[in-house]
Amino acid sequence: MGFQVGVKDILVSGGVTLFFLIALSVYSLALIWERWRFYAKSLGGLPAFIEKVRGVMASGNLNE
Repeated sequence: MGFQVGVKDILVSGGVTLFFLIALSVYSLALIWERWRFYAKSLGGLPAFIEKVRGVMASGNLNE
């Protein structure tokens, strides 16, 4: 006969501190996801911009 501990027992014994840590973990994952989406979207047009700059530099028209 073994001693069995369930997830509910662990959560209850952790109390407020464990719930606070879980909430912060969820928040940090949401923040990571949001920043990843933001940077992926902002870097989406970068290859086209680089090609345009290279074309302007090759033409010698730096005022553009």
